[in-house]
Amino acid sequence: MKPLLLVLSLAAVSCSAASETTIQDRGASSQNSGIPAYPEWFLHPDRWPEVLSTGYAPVSFFEDEAIARAFADAKEAVRAQRGLRLSYTTFWEQLPDDSFRKTGREIHIDTLGAEKDDLLLLTGSSAGRMTVAAAGTEEIPSLSSVPRTPGPQPVWVRQTPDSESGMYAVGFHTVYYNEQESWKRAELQALLSLARSYNTEHRRLERTLNGASEALTLQTSRVTIASFRVVERWRDARTSYVLIHAHIRE
Repeated sequence: MKPLLLVLSLAAVSCSAASETTIQDRGASSQNSGIPAYPEWFLHPDRWPEVLSTGYAPVSFFEDEAIARAFADAKEAVRAQRGLRLSYTTFWEQLPDDSFRKTGREIHIDTLGAEKDDLLLLTGSSAGRMTVAAAGTEEIPSLSSVPRTPGPQPVWVRQTPDSESGMYAVGFHTVYYNEQESWKRAELQALLSLARSYNTEHRRLERTLNGASEALTLQTSRVTIASFRVVERWRDARTSYVLIHAHIRE
């Protein structure tokens, strides 16, 4: 089993700063003008539980090659969804006035799930400025690839639902030109939200350099996810949103 390790440090802060938004800011823009259409299975994967994962790739003039890349990404997504270990550390510098300034973050993700050899490419197409593919183990005659524009803002964008059988989490990220990265980062933000809400510890480090003292606080969240699944996706003119449902390994 090959572990997948993802590390995002200080260099990643600037490109994902838009995701560090308060809950009150979620869904601030509800204008759907100019928003592209997406396959119905992409927006509402919960309606087709046989779709095990979604893969992404950049849009390309050679659509078959782009779909093949998206399908390969979907295979990796299945591994992650079948189990992963996540560690998320945020670094805070204490300033002279006793306030704190965020100086960076570090994310480690180890994929625990085994590869699934019997996956089939169920469908694939261009959607917005990206290519998406659905993976599963059996053909689904009812799978709808009809492109649809996202409807009105769903309730879960502003209020994360409760679950008796696991945990829901919402992730969101600013949409930019490489749209597939926006959706993937929204999924990552949802996983980080799970980690922050489940188990967080604080450590304080102090050092002296050239006679000056410096304090650094490390806030670390760790969680092992037995399985998770994207339940629904939505976007407005500026932001992509993802709702996931996960089972936490105790």
